[in-house]
Amino acid sequence: MTEYNLKAFEKKSTVTKFKIGKDYISKIILKGYIYKISPKLRKKKSKLSYHHRNHKDCIFITTRYRTGSSYFYSLFSCLKDTIVFYEPLHPDLITTLDQNEECHRRNKEKLSHTFQGKYFEEYDQLDKKCLELLHRKDFIDQNLILSKTDTYEEEKEYILFLLNSKIDKFKVLQFNRIDFQLEWFKNNFPNALIVNLKRNPRDIYISHFKTYLREQNLQLDKLENIKIESTNISCLFYVDDYIRLIGDYLHPNFCFPELNDYEKIYLLNSLSNLYADKFADVIIEYEKLVEEPKKIIEMIASQVKNLEPTFVEDIVIPKKDRIDTWKEYHDESWYSQCESRCEDIIEEITKHLNIPLKLRQK
Repeated sequence: MTEYNLKAFEKKSTVTKFKIGKDYISKIILKGYIYKISPKLRKKKSKLSYHHRNHKDCIFITTRYRTGSSYFYSLFSCLKDTIVFYEPLHPDLITTLDQNEECHRRNKEKLSHTFQGKYFEEYDQLDKKCLELLHRKDFIDQNLILSKTDTYEEEKEYILFLLNSKIDKFKVLQFNRIDFQLEWFKNNFPNALIVNLKRNPRDIYISHFKTYLREQNLQLDKLENIKIESTNISCLFYVDDYIRLIGDYLHPNFCFPELNDYEKIYLLNSLSNLYADKFADVIIEYEKLVEEPKKIIEMIASQVKNLEPTFVEDIVIPKKDRIDTWKEYHDESWYSQCESRCEDIIEEITKHLNIPLKLRQK
């Protein structure tokens, strides 16, 4: 680790020292004061520069919510000499770190997450002061969609902080919210193997619904008494927020019509898949992952350097009963009608976004 001197240029003249790794941070806020790293440090060429290697030496997982991302995370967490950073851009990462174990247990129960340990516990191995300085709650809100020509130094420096930390293990970053930034990620981190996990959107919809029931403390064995159409599923997992942000981005060229909850989820996942089809290096289907989890991890490991696909812990047994759950709630014609309506909307949206519509499967 490199120890940098950070000199205040506003209201404070003392020198503060702490370790932040071999990445180059332009500005950080500490106790209300602005600090700046010496320009000489910024001009140095890092030995870990991500633009001068010709092999893949870290993994970025990109998914949407309720696709099996936490299960995917748990598999990599069981690998020898591997550290997996859970949702680095989560807006509540810092506050969640300070919660007690009971809070973590309740949240995992509500979200039906089966991995061992607490949320974000791997971040405890980092310099917490630096983590708090570099992490921002609004990473995605500020830049929902990024192309390779865009500049977003704050997010780039934060990711470099994680990748260049002193933890001597293979690094995997598991994201749930970078799908519309994938072109930017691929350009700025060319040595990361980008792995996309996708799932049948109909089952994603039902997973949202069951999470809603748990959050409302409703009994899952009384589903027949609950009308799925009467629930506000899209308030969960930022679905409405993403629809709003995309709408703001497209305004005034396009305005969303009124959508039901499934249409919102289908639309977001379809747009996400468009980016993944174009910019991800590997695409994994959840339905196949739960059938052969170890085989898929071994396949991914074969495409990067220094990742040994040796499991040092027993993996969580996959729940194969979560496939085709959608059939219990609506018939085929209802889903098809919603999807057809969304396809027309998606075609219109792609006229205003840099999305490779021609790559979509017809």
